[in-house]
Amino acid sequence: MTANTELQNLIGDWLAMLTHQRKLSLHTVEAYQRDITQFIDFLAGHAEQEASPACFAALKAMDVRSFLAKRREQETTQSRSLARSLSGLRSFALYLSEKNYPVSPAFEIVKSPKIPKSLPRPISQDDALKIIQLAGETSKRHWENMRNRALLVLIYGCGLRISEALNLSYGDRPTAGQLSIRITGKGNKQRDIPILPLIEDAIHHYIQAAPFDFQKSDPLFKGIKGGRLSARQVQLIVAKCRRLLGLSDKVTPHAFRHSFATHLLAAGGDLRTIQELLGHSSLSTTQVYTEIEDAELGRIYQAAHPRSKL
Repeated sequence: MTANTELQNLIGDWLAMLTHQRKLSLHTVEAYQRDITQFIDFLAGHAEQEASPACFAALKAMDVRSFLAKRREQETTQSRSLARSLSGLRSFALYLSEKNYPVSPAFEIVKSPKIPKSLPRPISQDDALKIIQLAGETSKRHWENMRNRALLVLIYGCGLRISEALNLSYGDRPTAGQLSIRITGKGNKQRDIPILPLIEDAIHHYIQAAPFDFQKSDPLFKGIKGGRLSARQVQLIVAKCRRLLGLSDKVTPHAFRHSFATHLLAAGGDLRTIQELLGHSSLSTTQVYTEIEDAELGRIYQAAHPRSKL
């Protein structure tokens, strides 16, 4: 990084604060670290010397706009990534201000790029069940098939983020007669999710088939060598299944979470309950699933109603 020692130390302290105090996800912290590194390189390139905290006092809105424009041009960066980048830079500027460093208002003057509104892409119930079935048949190892099936049943049946499922330890597993499972989500917030007997059965059969002696602190879902299964490995499993079934590339592990919420809402679930099950901090985040229902109704109407073409 082309920053002087003082600025490097401040950035390190800021990232530590985001991790340990604000408890942002590792993914978010790593993204913010990339963003601030790119911005520091941009500043140093303009000044032709190491960047320092004083650079943030002399910033102009034009500098910030130039940085965002350069990123969009060089990397074909999407608006969503640019908005996140600006958010991270604003966070660091606020941190500098709290540490009594003078900071220009440039980051606040520049407006965030408009993000095109997009609805989550749920999977139909039939397709979700087909993927789960196929994931339990594609490996030559029986225990891997049991693991893949158990993992997808858990994600779909409980509406979990893939990271929440993979972070479960053996000691967190549901046991016979257990009514709920405790999940640690974003910001280390915990929530209890009702657990269906078929989910507990699927996990039990996987554990019985796995060639490992599980300890309480071991990861529940293991890879071939006994380490924690990675999100990338799960993405590849789902990608293989969707290709075999001829489904859209929008079918991802996270789509099972969207499907959980959409199907629960269609079956009469109320938004507040779905919000709690998903671990959303705001009800407005959950309300997007009502728009999926409305959009689907519109599609069916346009396709089937005899007067829709008039």
